[in-house]
Amino acid sequence: MKFEESPIQPVSPAESADETTASLSQEQQPAMDADDASSLPRREFLLGLSALLAQGLMPAPGHTAEGEAEPSTPKPEAFDDYREGMEMLHRASLTSPFEWLALYRRLKEGGGEWDYKDIQEASHAVLPTSEEFRTMLKEKAEQVEVVHTHPLELVYRDPEILSRARKGEAPVLAMPPSFIDISAAMVTVAPLERELSDRIAWKVVDPAGAWSYAVDRDNPYFKKITDALQERGRISAELNAREDMQTLVEKYGLKDADPRAVLKVLLEKQKELSSGSRALLQKIMNVGKSLDDPLTAIIVEIEHLRAGFPPDAPELNKLRETYARMGVTMQFVPHQAR
Repeated sequence: MKFEESPIQPVSPAESADETTASLSQEQQPAMDADDASSLPRREFLLGLSALLAQGLMPAPGHTAEGEAEPSTPKPEAFDDYREGMEMLHRASLTSPFEWLALYRRLKEGGGEWDYKDIQEASHAVLPTSEEFRTMLKEKAEQVEVVHTHPLELVYRDPEILSRARKGEAPVLAMPPSFIDISAAMVTVAPLERELSDRIAWKVVDPAGAWSYAVDRDNPYFKKITDALQERGRISAELNAREDMQTLVEKYGLKDADPRAVLKVLLEKQKELSSGSRALLQKIMNVGKSLDDPLTAIIVEIEHLRAGFPPDAPELNKLRETYARMGVTMQFVPHQAR
């Protein structure tokens, strides 16, 4: 991909969609009736995933196909130049089964630097906290660009097709920002002064190109989403600190698990938790009721529309329009071989 070295330019939330192309009470609580996560209503399941996002988690469900050696990817530290760093992240989206996260800091003293998170051994990346972003922007960085990858394996699970796509013999599909990506950005910027949050830009690099996205803090849905996720984050932290929860996490190997898997196991194994912990888990699910039906419909539609389409598919225009209703704008720059 030919990435131009230019100042970070977040997409303006004020632009119209047509103008853009782009980590849980002590009273007795009955167990929830859920044999697996899919038995939940669609809205509760989606919001359950987002709950784990309140601590800044970006899930990256990746795997290496059986019988196929994990692809070799250049070490992130190998590049510091902006364009070379973006090229490396593009290669990682093709070859690594996991999401990668990187920060590009444009420095007040001039120039810039990459801070890469090599997460091939983990299932998710942890964003810096809001306070860490505040420190960066006040002390050293003029702007920060947050870039993470969406791996090819998210859409191609068949080893043969995956291999062909990596060789350019099968079409690459666009994997735009998910609702989880967007809500992570929202929760991150919400505690920051506007002058600081405006200096953070967000991108997803996938095999087809790069997506820039921005959130509008003045959109009514911004407060609804961030209030719900921050409340879930507070309850989640309380649950995670409990001894029985820590035992369950260790027993089922959930420490580095994808949030979808964590939620599924919690619902299946909740009887192994104390009544107090089950009450907290119920509270987490109940927070979702604060999101109204129109917003729920938007979230469901978003997850449907980002299933994996060619970059020029009309469904992606519809996705942009749907995101715009919740104050999110996106711009897509297709990959161009050098």
